Amino acid sequence: MGSIRGSGSVGHSNKGRARRQDILDQALEVFIEEGYAGFSAREVARQVGISVGNLHYYFPSKEALLSEMLDRIIDQYADQFEVLRHAEGSARERFVGLISFLIHDLGSDRTSALFPEIWALANHDPEAAALMDKMYAWERARLGEALDDLAPGLDPTCRETLLLFISASIEGLTMFIGHGKSHTHLTDAMVDLALASYLHLVDNACRQP
Repeated sequence: MGSIRGSGSVGHSNKGRARRQDILDQALEVFIEEGYAGFSAREVARQVGISVGNLHYYFPSKEALLSEMLDRIIDQYADQFEVLRHAEGSARERFVGLISFLIHDLGSDRTSALFPEIWALANHDPEAAALMDKMYAWERARLGEALDDLAPGLDPTCRETLLLFISASIEGLTMFIGHGKSHTHLTDAMVDLALASYLHLVDNACRQP
């Protein structure tokens, strides 16, 4: 009897994990398509094909659902960052590959729709602002690893400032070269200009005296 109970428990656990993933998939689609204004437990539940009560069994609040949704986005980026971080070539080539990926990713329709919604939400919701800070802190930490490979021994304060500048300047491009924006055709030129600027700063502005 013990083995039967164990088998049932595993099956239920697997089913529960699959249901959570389905909810997170649909929640992301709703958030992208409808924005935060149209993002509700009721709409997510409708898309999944379950009751609101059933959804709340997995995610007791909209905030909990949003938090795990953003964690999942980080996980997806982490996979790509890991590939780029350990790609063949020099530290400079890996840094170039990472920056190029981040800027070209702005052209994704999902990225262009998702992140401005998160920014807008963060202006009014302290929990969303904390989640956004967590997300970008994670991004800067990964950029920092690539930067340390490229230029070990940078002044710590200048290193932190440079990472913040890189992150902010890349995200700022969303409104101009994001999907369907007016200057999407200049994306490659923006990559070249950004890299020239960042590498110049690394070489000239952040060295210990």
